[in-house]
Amino acid sequence: MKRIFSALLAFFIASPALAECPDTSVFSKLPEKKQTEMRTAAHQHPFAKGLIWQVSKNDVTSYIVGTLHLSNPRHAETLARVQPLYDKVDTLVLEMTSEDEAAFLTTLTSNSALFMITEGPSLIDRLGEDTWNTLLPRIEEAGLPGFMAAKYQPWFLGLALAVPPCVLEEQRAGKIGLDRQIERIAKDKGLATSSLDNTEGLLQILAGDPLEKQVSDLRDAVAFGLAGHDTTSDLVNFYFDEEVALAWEFTRAQAFEKAGPEQYDRVTGILEEFEQALLTDRNLLWSRTLADSLAQSPALVAVGALHLPGEDGLLSLLQKQGFAVAPLLHDGE
Repeated sequence: MKRIFSALLAFFIASPALAECPDTSVFSKLPEKKQTEMRTAAHQHPFAKGLIWQVSKNDVTSYIVGTLHLSNPRHAETLARVQPLYDKVDTLVLEMTSEDEAAFLTTLTSNSALFMITEGPSLIDRLGEDTWNTLLPRIEEAGLPGFMAAKYQPWFLGLALAVPPCVLEEQRAGKIGLDRQIERIAKDKGLATSSLDNTEGLLQILAGDPLEKQVSDLRDAVAFGLAGHDTTSDLVNFYFDEEVALAWEFTRAQAFEKAGPEQYDRVTGILEEFEQALLTDRNLLWSRTLADSLAQSPALVAVGALHLPGEDGLLSLLQKQGFAVAPLLHDGE
């Protein structure tokens, strides 16, 4: 389920360039008591709020920026805060540099077996007519021919449908997210860049499940209503309010609400699998790499914001390895 459910949070942890969607907030319409409960729960996590942090060890100070992988005019404020940091570091570290991302896409598209169903029934037969007909309007909204989408492996179809219709035009126009904007400035300044992820590891995360499990997961995602776009504006608002942990707490609450109480155990398993594969496991790998390099040479690190908070978040893991971690506050704070 991690490959399908990740569509809900693709703009925090994946790399499509998304635009600003209409504000159709679900969170703001919830009773104030529920909003307060979610905020309280979110704020129990370490490093729950904040987008820019400094981490120091051995008298070496580096900076970590939580990014949102979408194009949005409000990124200008974040970039203004990041701008002075380029002169304080030697390198920029990203989830994936643009060159490594291009290499990943080349590997993917050069081997259709990685993302297409190359033998046996299509998704129409594998999912069943009812589930397929539920998905079909979303597929058509995304501009995909149904016959082609039916041959996609479920993980790939899930990512293809992750981009809300309201953002497709700006994506096609080449609008870039915060991570790519940070990378572009770094290259203009002559900074070296490196990646935390690699093609093999990312393919394992996205496409590693057997086809039968992918189909079952996609069927559950459709049945439980876990693959919609109705909370997109909420997640964007949480990001710019620097309420990173709240974004995850809200997503959890919405998943349980949509699935219903009878599916509590199943949805709990889905959420845990997602968090383990897309966040926790990667954070552990990244923290080992960064713990060595950041103790020796200052760097600017830009990763999806959901990787930062929590006991298993990147900031806590670095703190456990001896780094002093502090928020980089706005001017005047």
